[in-house]
Amino acid sequence: MFDRKKILYLAKFWLMALMLGISLVFPSDIISIEFGEVDEETQVVPILYDSPDVITGFHLFMTGMDIVDVYGGMSEANNFYLDQGSTCWRENECTDFITGNYIPQISTSIPSGTGVLLYVKYAEIGDEFDVNIIVGEETCLDVTEGFIIGPWVDGGLLVYDVDTGECMDSPIDCNGDYYGSDGAFDGCGFCDAYVENDCFDLTIDLMAGANLISFHALPQDNSLSSMFSSLGENINRIISEGEGAINIGGDWYGSLNEITSERGYWVIMETAESLIIPSSIPTHPFQDGFQYNLHSGNNLISYPFSIEQSIEDAISDEYLNSIFSIAGESVSAINLDGTWYGSLDTFQESRGYWFVTNMDIQFHYDYPD
Repeated sequence: MFDRKKILYLAKFWLMALMLGISLVFPSDIISIEFGEVDEETQVVPILYDSPDVITGFHLFMTGMDIVDVYGGMSEANNFYLDQGSTCWRENECTDFITGNYIPQISTSIPSGTGVLLYVKYAEIGDEFDVNIIVGEETCLDVTEGFIIGPWVDGGLLVYDVDTGECMDSPIDCNGDYYGSDGAFDGCGFCDAYVENDCFDLTIDLMAGANLISFHALPQDNSLSSMFSSLGENINRIISEGEGAINIGGDWYGSLNEITSERGYWVIMETAESLIIPSSIPTHPFQDGFQYNLHSGNNLISYPFSIEQSIEDAISDEYLNSIFSIAGESVSAINLDGTWYGSLDTFQESRGYWFVTNMDIQFHYDYPD
């Protein structure tokens, strides 16, 4: 019924009970506990139980998981005091445990039958994971040194044998790390935990004639022939500051060969059409303080974000002595004594802008809220 280690532990438990004047009774019935379905997004797993009798206390161990919180389930509903700790003070043996204590006059017994005993929240490697916890393919419940207690019967406590069910597969991230924190693959096959840099299909609506645009996301192949292939011969020319290219029969000729996220571009169209660029990756998804090297005079640059923002929010006061005016497609603004005047009041995604400066500067947009 019990292995040697379990017998030694029960002997200690029995001795403590004897000192307290409590007798222990070991019934033939078995209580079953097992893992429920893991929610890897919230890092929570339920512990399920199936008991032929009421439960008045438990002490469970969990191997291969760093527990950071225990809560809820029938334990909390019946006012049990839940606690979690570890055996990491032991040399070469670090295991987390969960204790559910019945408090007289406050708690009520957990009813027999089936249900959620409690919920366990676990840490991932990037969440200050306890380096002493050994992780692997499986995470297991263990009661070798634990117990589940039933009701008082004739002055004694029923201490049940426990079936801990099957071990569960340990959560694994896309880098192959158990309890790793690198999230999942996005649509472009990149593995990380950030949704901000997930790739998407970039769409830019173009009208017939000249369109002043820029790109806050780019595909891995940023050549003209790849990025503008969906437009066929409907696109005529692309012009940037000091360079350009013309489309002749589907082939591009000129000094401009590829698109970058820093520049603005005049795109000349025969008729209106939407430019669709699959698997585009945001170029500046985080507050990385990307710098534009602006020279004195006219600079055709991008707006690098997918979120619109006002000209006052986007341009820090530190540049008011060096940026004289800004022009977009059919809109412009001029800086007079630190105040912006004109028809340009908002920077828009996928638009390009001429910045006119009176000196060479390094410039960056403030990151939108």
